[in-house]
Amino acid sequence: MSSILRIIVGKFVNTLITLAIATAIITAVFSYQSLQTLQLNAEEELQAWILQMSRQGRPPTEEQIELMRESLYKQYGLDRSFMEWTFIYLRKLLFLDLGNTRTPFIGDSTLVKDQLLLAMKNTIILFMTALLIQTFIGLLIGLYIATRPGGLLDKSISLYGMVSYSLPSWWLGILAIYYFSFKLGWFPSSLKDVYFQVSQIQATGFEAIVEKLKLWAYYLTLPVSVIVLSSIGAWAYLVRNIVIGVMQEDFVTVTRAKGIPERRTLYGHVLRTSSPPIVTYIALSMVFTLGGAIITEAVFNWPGMGLIYWAALLQGEAPLLIGATYILTVLFLLVYFITDLLYALLDPRVRLGGATR
Repeated sequence: MSSILRIIVGKFVNTLITLAIATAIITAVFSYQSLQTLQLNAEEELQAWILQMSRQGRPPTEEQIELMRESLYKQYGLDRSFMEWTFIYLRKLLFLDLGNTRTPFIGDSTLVKDQLLLAMKNTIILFMTALLIQTFIGLLIGLYIATRPGGLLDKSISLYGMVSYSLPSWWLGILAIYYFSFKLGWFPSSLKDVYFQVSQIQATGFEAIVEKLKLWAYYLTLPVSVIVLSSIGAWAYLVRNIVIGVMQEDFVTVTRAKGIPERRTLYGHVLRTSSPPIVTYIALSMVFTLGGAIITEAVFNWPGMGLIYWAALLQGEAPLLIGATYILTVLFLLVYFITDLLYALLDPRVRLGGATR
């Protein structure tokens, strides 16, 4: 038990150190960008004042211009040092107090915090749903073909995995929208209207819940199907290879020699030993899905993290980009920390290694 506790404390400290370094870097970038923006605003206001004075027939002297510049810089807080601003923006970053955007990219609020939280929720709804379906079906298929290597299904899944992995999901999404939305009219071509449609539901109580679920299923079926179909083959093939590698270990031969049923050997021993790399892959996939997929979300017009990244890049909304990057950094480190803990719990060799050190 003490070895597990040492591992938890050690990994927690490492995670905090990494988070502190990442936060310091992001804060420094945020401070630099914000100071550049403030300086630009001050200079624009100064030029407007010079132009106004010149039109009134009283062009300012160089001394007056410098005095006005000093006054504006003090007004904008530019007389403070970079270190002072860094601490100010560190507090702002920790509470996602990143100001406003010029226009609301997602939702009705222009607050960066509100837009990021709404985008994160939407990305979780879409990609986590696809990830859960992909994980469940991929595990079942991967375990099945691992016990029957070389069969027709094994070869078919392997071929499908290689082909589907090489085809980008956004390209498949374009084809799916063209055929199922425009040609057949089965699904909507744009997903951004889902909240408006939900708000139009007049039913109440249990009937309202059913109607909302039906509406969400109608909007999400096409993108979720595309994401799952484009990745499930490679996921099943990965599980198959991991399980086959474990089944060649000596302890599996011993359990079979003892007469333990094959099903119990597979689910009680092989799957447990295979779980660390599988859990790692699922955790990393979870982190990447939280970041959204810029092109995929743009194709389906889904208001998630990917789409907000794309919109912020096009419009030059630096606070939005910085805030999104910070959120994803924190989530990545959190999932990485949890994955390390699960690795230690699932693999006794990690605990033994920690105890030895």
